Amino acid sequence: MKIQYRKEIDFLRAIAVLYVTAFHFFPKVFPKGYLGVDLFFVISGFLISLQIYNLIILKKFSLKDFYLRRIRRIFPAVIFLIIVTSIISFLLYTKNDLFLFSKSALFSIAFLANFHFWSIGGYFSVLDELKTLLHLWSLGVEEQFYIFFPILFLILLKFIKKINYLIIAFLLISLFSLSLNLFLKSIGQTNAAFFLLPTRVWNLGFGVLAMLFYVKNKKSHNDFIAALCLFFIVTSIFINNSGIPSDVILIISTALFLSKKLPKNFNLKNLIYNKYINYIGLISFSLYLWHWP
Repeated sequence: MKIQYRKEIDFLRAIAVLYVTAFHFFPKVFPKGYLGVDLFFVISGFLISLQIYNLIILKKFSLKDFYLRRIRRIFPAVIFLIIVTSIISFLLYTKNDLFLFSKSALFSIAFLANFHFWSIGGYFSVLDELKTLLHLWSLGVEEQFYIFFPILFLILLKFIKKINYLIIAFLLISLFSLSLNLFLKSIGQTNAAFFLLPTRVWNLGFGVLAMLFYVKNKKSHNDFIAALCLFFIVTSIFINNSGIPSDVILIISTALFLSKKLPKNFNLKNLIYNKYINYIGLISFSLYLWHWP
């Protein structure tokens, strides 16, 4: 099965990186812009699971090849970022700050930045501006997901042949992760809920669920549902609802949006396929890597 390019994913990537960047530069104006990372996670869950699923169906999937592709995709860009920021940090930082930077660089290279920044105070502590590689915590989460997910997926596909049962399995996994996330927040462990893979799996898991519905139904949205999903994706960072958290609204809306193709004559197609917005989506990884340093 050939993977069909979906321009709407570049639109979503653009929204995600613009929200994160806006949050870091204007945190008081966009206090929930960090949810752009949640949006990235859903997209990653969808794309990675779709790639693996298609290769497994074609009997062409190799764990070794998958891991090598991930390393080639991410490692060179991250190493280059760390080299450049290391040189500048050496010129600008005090000895103590340089030591802290060096420690974060080592954890980032090992894709364990999320554990490191969780251990030193989290994401919303004072002097975050001196944590040059703070944003690489999300790459730590994604890489840890890339290590374990293909193995889990292969095992499930070996024993579960029907796609409906796969949907149930990933729904249960996602709901367990969401429950753990909410529980840790309720007992004051917000940083653990924010940084760790087990409490972030539900973000990626809803992307996997979207993929399973996408390959199962092969249908298109109607205009109203597509527009409604898009509305909640774009506005979720501005929603303050004590009943349903903004991240839940964003992630479910994104999963629903990805679960079907866009209608052929979708009213908002000109916006979603705008070449400038799509370009931002195409370079979103580079923008994310460099905007914080």
